[in-house]
Amino acid sequence: MNAAEMKERERASWTAVAPGWRKHDARLTGAFGPVSERLLDLVGVSAGKRVLDMACGTGEPAIPAAVRVGSTGFVLATDLVGEMIAFAREKAQARGLANIEFRETDGELLDLPPASFDAVTMRWGLMFMPDPVAALKGAKAALKAGGRIALSNWGPPDRNPWAAIPLACIRKYIEIPPPVPGQTGLFSFANPGCIRTVMGEAGFQNIEVEPFDVVWQRPTSGAAYFDEVIEIAGPLASLYSRHRRWRQAGVCGRRGARGREAVDRNLDDRTARDDVDRVGGCLTECGGAWTQSSLRALAIPGGMPDGATQGEE
Repeated sequence: MNAAEMKERERASWTAVAPGWRKHDARLTGAFGPVSERLLDLVGVSAGKRVLDMACGTGEPAIPAAVRVGSTGFVLATDLVGEMIAFAREKAQARGLANIEFRETDGELLDLPPASFDAVTMRWGLMFMPDPVAALKGAKAALKAGGRIALSNWGPPDRNPWAAIPLACIRKYIEIPPPVPGQTGLFSFANPGCIRTVMGEAGFQNIEVEPFDVVWQRPTSGAAYFDEVIEIAGPLASLYSRHRRWRQAGVCGRRGARGREAVDRNLDDRTARDDVDRVGGCLTECGGAWTQSSLRALAIPGGMPDGATQGEE
């Protein structure tokens, strides 16, 4: 699969689950809000700042950023999926936020004035971009001298049962080829070394990685959990709906009994003693102390940030 095909796959995948993100918005915003706030803290978003939020989805962390920067600041939120952008715009309008603009655009093809933003954020978006270095270079060009970027990506499967459990059940019915280098996906940046590499190639310095746990409140049953994940996780939803072998096994569609029962068993085995599932992850902060080299880098035309904050959930 080439880059263009991967990009269209991601667009279709996340377009398909946009209604699910609308349906579960309150729950998702509550569960993942701490990630958004941490990203904003890492890049120092405050009153009067100009913030670029890439791959904003349904408005995170763009909307909380707009609240922070206030009437003297500005937030530009971009995403590849029009349906996600439309819902994010509705939410911002409902809150009376006039300092935020939403654009449906490709994050790898940003066309922005150089050195025009104080901070860049991207929550769970980089791993779905076929050319992450291009996206990061565009972000870097948009940053003012001394600016920062904060990102989040999912950590390894064994720290993310919310995805690992349904995926284990999917593998009972279909063969899933192992990921190849350069392929987009939920865990394509689970290795902090991969994050450091692409950020370094994009020109960022002082890259740091920090772990961050997200508390995910468990639904009432494995079946409810399965339904919810299939409605919001684009890659898993695509697997569940596309494969003929699933349909032949009688598990395709949200009400596939065997698939739901399998997930129910696995979920109960993993979480019977707990009321919540701990979703493990890593946030990366690239910035840290101002060093001599990064101070010199500030002279580069277009602005060289003192660092980048990369996250990995």
